[in-house]
Amino acid sequence: PASRRHTQMLRTDELLVGMMPSSVVAKLKQEVKVADDLHGVLLLYSDIKGFTAFSNASTPNEVMGMLKALYDDFDAAVDRRGLFKVQTIGDAYIVMSSPEEAAQVRDQRTSAGQARVQESLREMLALAFDMVEHIRSQGFRNRTTGEPLRMRIGIHYGRVTAGVLGAKKFRYDIFGTDALMGNKLESAGIPGGVVISEEVRALMRPLENAYRVVDRPAEDAEVRVTTDTGDVLASTTSYVVEPRFRMENPGGAASSVVADGDEGTDDLVADTVVAAVGTVTEAFT
Repeated sequence: PASRRHTQMLRTDELLVGMMPSSVVAKLKQEVKVADDLHGVLLLYSDIKGFTAFSNASTPNEVMGMLKALYDDFDAAVDRRGLFKVQTIGDAYIVMSSPEEAAQVRDQRTSAGQARVQESLREMLALAFDMVEHIRSQGFRNRTTGEPLRMRIGIHYGRVTAGVLGAKKFRYDIFGTDALMGNKLESAGIPGGVVISEEVRALMRPLENAYRVVDRPAEDAEVRVTTDTGDVLASTTSYVVEPRFRMENPGGAASSVVADGDEGTDDLVADTVVAAVGTVTEAFT
């Protein structure tokens, strides 16, 4: 019946829009090749520190249950904040700012472009700390060592090529040096924390009352994208970003949860960042 076919088509559209931007779905219906050059996009790459050991000590149902508990919440947060989930690969979760908005505002130097990027960065940082807090609150641990699972997140800003691959099994994906840099930042990140590139740091000034940027030791700070032969395609300096949460002492004086004199990026700092996250993210909800 026509009504059933219509319902099936609507359901197909819903599934496709969940996998790729609606503008891309429209192009596919028109049999238009999808290959977009997107400037000024924010990229979030994350993985779970301790996931491999957790998987080795758990049943398949336990692993999938853990990932579902996390990813269902992450997906809802991405949608709520107007961002776009590119894909998941195992324990890697990849997000970008709206590809449709990036396509509409090509020149990021305009006031409209700058406003779009700043709003996207605000939401991306809030999402990152939502993710850090959510896995902490779930209490997932390695059964053998007792170590908690923690998110490791890197955020970059740049240009990517985006398109759809496959003839029967479609996949929307992003490519380019900046996509690789986002992945490298995550790999060079800290468990339970968020690192950003120097390109993102350049955008942080309007958010300096909510977050502070911490220098990393020289041996950890530089992040490179290289070819198989070792040639450097791109490099950036990475920084730790922390919520600048302040609270009132019993005596009335304001004090920072993260001490201004402590520039370390070890687990103690990561745990302190996590403790501050709930209140900070509420400010952006």
